Amino acid sequence: MKKGTARREAVPVPQSKAEAEEFLPRVGAAQRTIEEATLKLNKAVEKLTGETAEKVAPLQKQIDDLVDGLYVYAEAHRSELTDGDKTKTVELSTGRLSWRTSPPRVRLKNVQKVLAELVSRGLRQFIRKKDPEVDKEAMLKDRKLAESISGVSFDQEETFVVKPAEVGAEFTASTAKKLKVPA
Repeated sequence: MKKGTARREAVPVPQSKAEAEEFLPRVGAAQRTIEEATLKLNKAVEKLTGETAEKVAPLQKQIDDLVDGLYVYAEAHRSELTDGDKTKTVELSTGRLSWRTSPPRVRLKNVQKVLAELVSRGLRQFIRKKDPEVDKEAMLKDRKLAESISGVSFDQEETFVVKPAEVGAEFTASTAKKLKVPA
């Protein structure tokens, strides 16, 4: 099979300098038409976005209030709903309630003091080699020893999640529940 050039659609080609000068204003006019259409579209989108935000705001508040109410109920009846904390998910006929716990996180107070104590105690496994900074990942691996260092603590957050059966979305309650992580 013979290699060839890709065929292009036939386009108008100016045959003289005068014709080329006639093409340029047409390019400009086409570009201005595109910009006007885009501006009109953007204005319409902006208007619709504003209208939709006004319609949606009360519904979002309703969702937030309902989810917060479910959280208050679920927390008050948690032991009963989770069969004595044997599960973190409650299946209801209309959806699911669940509690999720974030992975443990290292918190440091006064990083320079923590570094100084690590060096003085010879705990180099908690110091990154490249830059003298605390290696939080190493601390997560050896939490008992890391917690013995002044200024080091671990915590986790628990999130309450509501998932109605008929929609794919999940909603979280605004809980500020921090958990202390046992070593």
